[in-house]
Amino acid sequence: MNRTRFYYLDLLRVFLTMLVFYHHSAVAFGASGGWYYISKETTTGLTQGLLSASMGIDQSYFMSLFFFISAYLMPFSFDRKGMKSFIYDRLNRLGIPLLIYSFLVNPLLIYWIYGVWGRPGFGPMWFVFTLLIFELSYAVYRHFCTKRLALNWKYPAIMGILLFMLMTGAAAFLIRLYVPVGSEVLGLQLGFFPLYIGMYLLGIVAHRNHWLDKICVKNALPWFLIAILCGIPSLLIVMSSFSEQMDLFS
Repeated sequence: MNRTRFYYLDLLRVFLTMLVFYHHSAVAFGASGGWYYISKETTTGLTQGLLSASMGIDQSYFMSLFFFISAYLMPFSFDRKGMKSFIYDRLNRLGIPLLIYSFLVNPLLIYWIYGVWGRPGFGPMWFVFTLLIFELSYAVYRHFCTKRLALNWKYPAIMGILLFMLMTGAAAFLIRLYVPVGSEVLGLQLGFFPLYIGMYLLGIVAHRNHWLDKICVKNALPWFLIAILCGIPSLLIVMSSFSEQMDLFS
């Protein structure tokens, strides 16, 4: 099979990786969220509020977009390697680093920062753990379900996009009533997972239907303007009204 390099996806992943660095650096200096190290002198007031707001904006898309990209590229690998080689490759490339980080690097980091031995944990490698589950699930599905689902979907129309937003938003809201933001189950914040799962599945559909070959500025521009002119201001207004009750906001 011809191996095509999607350079625009490389650039997008570089941008998202820069956001990951920014995200955790902001948390270390007072923004909402958890991280290994929190500075002794953190930001306060407006600066802290704006950093926390940017965390919310980042979280609304950047990790789910990573999952979308992974899912978009993954069927190429599966089709080229077959099930056994695909699973071996994923256990080798994802599973081994995950084990090393969880049982060696994570405890050592906690000891280095706080002077006490930490317990094994995923830390930021939760993404690798989740991706490994998603990709192994896909491999099992492709192997045992000989009759594949019909995924011949046209490029999503406005109603399809709105329905996706409504479904993932409602699911996230319901889950967060029982597992609030900041709470973890097996090291995973389940309140974010409806969008992660939804975007991963959309990545597979996009691969099958070549959506990224069809997308153009006129498709994206209205949503970009809505986000900039309506979405972000609305978020800031709501955050300011919950400034003394950020747990309720989350």
